[in-house]
Formats: sequence, C-alpha cells, structure tokens
Amino acid sequence: MARRNKSVKVGEHKFQLKQLSAIDGCYILENYGQALTAFTQNSQPVVERLTKQHYIVKSPTRALYALFATLGVGAYTAAENLFNRLLDGCTDDAGAAVDIDWITAHPEQAVVLLVHILQLNFYDVWVGERFQIPQKDEEAPKVARDVQYASDNYSQSHMIYTLIKSEFATFADLSNGLNTEDAYNLYEMLSRRHVEQLEMQKEAERQAAQQARN
Repeated sequence: MARRNKSVKVGEHKFQLKQLSAIDGCYILENYGQALTAFTQNSQPVVERLTKQHYIVKSPTRALYALFATLGVGAYTAAENLFNRLLDGCTDDAGAAVDIDWITAHPEQAVVLLVHILQLNFYDVWVGERFQIPQKDEEAPKVARDVQYASDNYSQSHMIYTLIKSEFATFADLSNGLNTEDAYNLYEMLSRRHVEQLEMQKEAERQAAQQARN
C-alpha cells in the first residue's frame, strides 16, 4: 500500500499530511507507543469531536502536556525527537513545515492536528488484529552476551531489522514506499512462516527419530 497524503483543516488553517515511512512509524510505536496511547486517551474528547466533524477542543493543554510528562526524564528532548518524526512531511497552508515550536505555541490546534496525524498513520495498526507467535511457558533460549548487548543498544526499530534480515522487504521499500501498516502486515506474514517452519522442522525430527528406532 502506497503512503497516502491527506489534507486537513484545523480551525482556520489547512495542513497537508503525508503518511510516515514504515521505518519512522515503527520506530515511533516501539519507542513512544505508551506515551501516544496515553495522549489519545487524554484527547478522547478531541477524537469524538473529530468523528462528528467538529473542531472545538476543551482543555487541549491537558492532553498535550500530559504527553510531555509521559515521556519522562529529558521530556523536551524526547518530545523533539518524537515530533520531528511525527511531523515529517506536515506543512501548513503556506507551505511552511510544522515543527515542535509551532506545536508548543498553538496547543489547541496542535492537539487536533496530532490526532489527525495519529489517525492517518497508526489507526489501522492499533485496531487491526494480527497473528502473533504464541508465547509458551518454556525457558527462553540463552542469548550470547554480545548479541544481547547489541539488541539492547540498537537504536532503530527491531521490527524493521527483522523484516530486512528476513528479506521480506528492503530498506528502500521501508523508507520510501511502505507505511507502518504495511510493515505490521509483513511482520504478521513472517510470524506465520516462522511457526510453520518450526513445525516442519519438528516433524522432520520426529520422522528421523522414528526411522532411527526402526
């Protein structure tokens, strides 16, 4: 699915939005998913009004500043990183890029604009039901210390890394043409293939053991 564009009106201003790349979208959800979930809960009145095509926001600063607070230590730096990614490709009716300074200077419009951005990029990810590899109560396999260190300190999206390593998509695909929902759909396919391959391996081992006994 190609990344979509959307034109939205917030108050008297119009904005042009472009869906985030799969790389940016997955990074945001992995690093700021909880903060954005809390934001959407705090801005629920905004969501309800958007559904009704009304744009009157009550107490917008509560939702916006709660988002900053949820980001914790170094909140402004984290918020700057988050907004730089979320607002990528967002321009106002004059063609100027929207940035974190505009967000903090216009809290009422910012909350509505952010809701639009989140709906455009993550709604289908949040509401969609996808297959996940079942979690079993088996002892997790031990991971080499250096591998664990690399995983813990990896600065990019783990989902994107897995997709590229598995050759389900290229870096160019995920940074240009594909959106966040595409990445999640590909990861679901990869998860199913992983389960099927494990079962095929177990069946082959059972047959080999049976032949050995015979």
